[in-house]
Amino acid sequence: MGIVMAPPASLTPRMETGFRKIPEIAFRSACAAGLLALVGLFGSFHWLADLTNHFPMQALGAVLTGIAIQLLARRWKAALVLSPLLILPLVRVIPCYASPPQLSSIGTDLRVCAFNVLISNPQKNEAVEWVRHCDADLVVLVETDAAWCRAFDALKDLYPHQLAKSRADSFGIHLLSKHPILSHQHRIPPGGLVPLLEAVVSTPAGPVTVYGVHPLPPMSGEAARSRDAYLRHLALDAGKKSGPVILLGDFNATPWSVAMRPLRDAGFIDASKGHGHSATWSRRNPLLAIPIDHILTRNLPPPKSFVIGPDLGSDHRPILADLLLVPDA
Repeated sequence: MGIVMAPPASLTPRMETGFRKIPEIAFRSACAAGLLALVGLFGSFHWLADLTNHFPMQALGAVLTGIAIQLLARRWKAALVLSPLLILPLVRVIPCYASPPQLSSIGTDLRVCAFNVLISNPQKNEAVEWVRHCDADLVVLVETDAAWCRAFDALKDLYPHQLAKSRADSFGIHLLSKHPILSHQHRIPPGGLVPLLEAVVSTPAGPVTVYGVHPLPPMSGEAARSRDAYLRHLALDAGKKSGPVILLGDFNATPWSVAMRPLRDAGFIDASKGHGHSATWSRRNPLLAIPIDHILTRNLPPPKSFVIGPDLGSDHRPILADLLLVPDA
């Protein structure tokens, strides 16, 4: 006959007490996540408050988990208290899954790609081969130094038109194009500290204005102000352009950040809309994974497709969109 050992009596009350604490811990955690999301409403007043705008999916997950645990524990009032904290995250997340209507199917296809390659990334060959495989018409690469420029020289057969602005820091910008580049300039926006690339590309459907974007990340008040000034200048400058305009790169801001408002106000549309929560940075950590790499368009119909690329050794994932250039867009 087997002998079953019961746990020491002294441990049983402790275990029971620990289990009883789980609903309370979940309640407090959900409250903290939901209230932190509300802090983002004051992002216009301080850059630290704006940082909380980047995480609506995480806030939604935390509050939903908290409500589920309260319901399982039959804590009905606690679940009801948490319910209003779902409103703001849902308002921000639901539009990510709502596909805009396709207005036209007649036009010229244009595939575009953006990728923060990470200046220290050792997987250069894999990145180069992926870019070749995706066969985009236009590719904007950021964090490119001289070594990256040499690596992408291998694609000159596919992309005979290239603009390279390599830097020793993390703010080089590289444009690969299958089509002739009619004009271009690298400049430091007023109030900004790092370059912005502007180019006009001659496509089969006519000229398209393309911007390569990579402002400073908001790691301090000064850096956040520089990023905001950079994106305000971009919105003002690009918003004046006639014809199709495409902004590609690492914006160091999510769609819900105060920094992105000038671009929305200028009429730019996020190509990822309708394709889910398209986190591109720090995807290995679900608590930090956020969408800060973007393809934004103006004077163009909604994209035909939007895809997040694979892990290629960078802390960012590449993004790819199939656009449609329509007559008189």
